[in-house]
Amino acid sequence: MYAVFVKLLNMSIAAGILALAIMLLRLCLKKAPKKYICILWAFVALRLLCPIGFTSSLSVFNLLHTGTESGQVQYFAYNGKSEKPELLFDVPALVDDNESTDSMTVGTHTSDLYLPVAMCIWLCGVSLMLATALISYVRLKEKVSVSIPWKETVQTVQTQNIYVCDEISSPFILGVVKPRIYLPSGMTEETQKHVIAHESTHLQRHDHWWKPMGYILLSIYWFNPVLWIAYILLCRDIEAACDEKVIMDMDKENIVGYSEALLACALRRKMITACPVAFGETNVKGRVKHVLNYKKPAICLVALSVLVCVVVAVCFLTNPKQRTTVPDDSQGDGVYSNESKENEDPFVVNTYEETDPNLVDEYWDNDKLVTQVKYYEMSDGTWKTDEYTYQYRLEITGRMGGGAVKDSTFVYLSNIENISFDQAWKAAGFSSNMNDYFDEKDAKLVAIK
Repeated sequence: MYAVFVKLLNMSIAAGILALAIMLLRLCLKKAPKKYICILWAFVALRLLCPIGFTSSLSVFNLLHTGTESGQVQYFAYNGKSEKPELLFDVPALVDDNESTDSMTVGTHTSDLYLPVAMCIWLCGVSLMLATALISYVRLKEKVSVSIPWKETVQTVQTQNIYVCDEISSPFILGVVKPRIYLPSGMTEETQKHVIAHESTHLQRHDHWWKPMGYILLSIYWFNPVLWIAYILLCRDIEAACDEKVIMDMDKENIVGYSEALLACALRRKMITACPVAFGETNVKGRVKHVLNYKKPAICLVALSVLVCVVVAVCFLTNPKQRTTVPDDSQGDGVYSNESKENEDPFVVNTYEETDPNLVDEYWDNDKLVTQVKYYEMSDGTWKTDEYTYQYRLEITGRMGGGAVKDSTFVYLSNIENISFDQAWKAAGFSSNMNDYFDEKDAKLVAIK
């Protein structure tokens, strides 16, 4: 369960970055059709729902110093052992002169994110959000239980899902599977015409699905303040896109009548909700201004909006290329350091300078191979750490993927006679998959060069 929570943290950060980009694009695309802005918000939902996707060199996350796990964006890593996840950050990798540069990801334990407590708080927040939505829905359902079918006055309007209720003050859509349009009693025929046109357009666009879905995602990721702003803006853009579709073919007189209907049905709603989809719920003043100044967008503006959607999808919905993740050591005492001194390898961790004559201390060709675990050579030819005894000492050399420019050597004490280089580097902490690790009694990494 901790692994799932850490994955949610990573997905939330990635989606938050995308949401911030969309907020900036909204400012640049004020005159663009709002339906394309809604498509951009749908990309945020995809980021929150699906961590798995295509990797791409065009992904913006290649530039945002992140770790990766199977190509997925990773800011926090969980190794299945510690109750504090690792916060990942990138530093330049040290390479030989005139060689191409790469980077490695370094992990350090977070000091203020204790998973049991964090998960408890998160679950309480999710429960509160969903319970609030459920209670609001039940109360509203009770309120409209006394509604009656609307008597049609315009023959072309489908009226089987339209109801009138004395207990409500503004029209709205309620329901997901079998949605109904509810009208307050006492509305004029002209206002009813515009309201029904608006709410019917919502149904055609399936907005009664998208808004509750957005609220559910907000409930899961409630701890991210950027997503709260994103949800508010989503609701505004849904209404604006619906307004545009309704008035697209209206003459000036009908547009004025539509604006008056908006003002007549304006709500003073302070609370963020999943439902209903209400006619006058959000930003009525801004909507009226937008409606009165609306002009059909030029083809070039539509083309630009489509292009922006494509570019955002390619850059923000794709995941970064796989890069090496170096998590914390299993004991949680230190982190892999990328600092280097002369004649020392940059991947040294937990070095010991013990004077015990049985402690192995090795040098190869003046390149120091520093031990990261204390181990001893026994008189019977076995090898021993403070916890276990092993039959073999294996030196496994090869070149790792992900742009490595030189060979690496891993030294294992092992009761397994043969360990492949692929197994060796993954089990050394360069993989986040616990299935790649050895049981400590079977094999133990003691040095790395």
